[in-house]
Amino acid sequence: MEEVKKNIKTFLEILQIGKSESVIHWDESNFKRAQRWAQYAEEVYRKLKNKPSLVQVLSNYIKGTQKSNQDTVGMEFTFNDLQDATETLRMVLLNNPHLSSAQFSHVLDLYQVDFFAELNTGLEKIIQDTYSISCSKGIFLMLSSIKDQLSVEHSVEGYKSIGRTEDTCLDTCAKLLWGKIGNLMENGGLSDDGVIKKVQSLVLYSEKGMEVVLRMLVLLMKGEIPVNASGNGGAVLDHMKYHVHHWIVECSKHNEADHYKKMWSCPSSLLCEMSAMDTLFCENYLSFLHSCGDGLLGIGCDTVEDQTSYGSSYRHIIEKIQLLIQGPEHVSELCKQKLNLWSMEPAGELLNTSSDISLKNQKLRANLWKKMYHETCE
Repeated sequence: MEEVKKNIKTFLEILQIGKSESVIHWDESNFKRAQRWAQYAEEVYRKLKNKPSLVQVLSNYIKGTQKSNQDTVGMEFTFNDLQDATETLRMVLLNNPHLSSAQFSHVLDLYQVDFFAELNTGLEKIIQDTYSISCSKGIFLMLSSIKDQLSVEHSVEGYKSIGRTEDTCLDTCAKLLWGKIGNLMENGGLSDDGVIKKVQSLVLYSEKGMEVVLRMLVLLMKGEIPVNASGNGGAVLDHMKYHVHHWIVECSKHNEADHYKKMWSCPSSLLCEMSAMDTLFCENYLSFLHSCGDGLLGIGCDTVEDQTSYGSSYRHIIEKIQLLIQGPEHVSELCKQKLNLWSMEPAGELLNTSSDISLKNQKLRANLWKKMYHETCE
């Protein structure tokens, strides 16, 4: 029992370090070691929970240890808390504002996500935890910057950190997903179609699934994830990257597809990055924005809400177009060409009588895009 006490004390000390600035010295091995100590604590709970006398002994020891160090985990830690030791460790580390981006990624590794489970609780747990934590970390950084230098610039950086933290979280998920795909192909013997079906299940069952897959592809195309990052055959995985790329473009093309809405619900900055790397994807994105414009006018749908349910109000469309125009030259030029084309009013005698869209609606559409062209391109 003395050995158990000593080991539990070690775990409590790890939690204390996890809260402090000392964590900046941790590397990946330290995070894995901390996780093993948490798993040990959970095992102790499972073995002793039905032994009241030993539970009392260990409970008294934990209480006494905390009296000598009031700031062990920032709350009263009890024997029952040992059953959630891993969760406590993760939250302590996520709340530490001193973590670097690389260290933050190591913390996310502790979630051990099964990307392809139908009930993808691991991925959802990461998003849930890091969303709230990123807000508090953003506030911390903002206040720290104000303390260091009272300037608008530093205050803005504090707010921006919220988005950066969530981006780091999702980028890490994307890297973990690619590693999982590599392992499935190497050890699971899955075919290309089998992997795509797994990816589709991730998108289907996870709210952020499509964004993670799209981020994975963008990072692969930018070279920020090596194709053979998992240590598997590069040629096989390069072929797999092609299939994922093809699937993403297909999802962006067919508005009746299940994944179409999820695709265009991804962050505008991510869609712009993908647009810069694939012209067909960019054209599909512009076609989607064009359909959103029709939605604002009530063209081709029963109500305006049918197309604007994605949050594509007039201002949102403008903001998305501005991001494209501010992008690489080839994206900017394509966007301007499309807007210019859409803003041309049709002549009455050239009206396509087979079209379901009346001349009046075609003129309304042209006026809308003429206004958007002037607002974004001039």
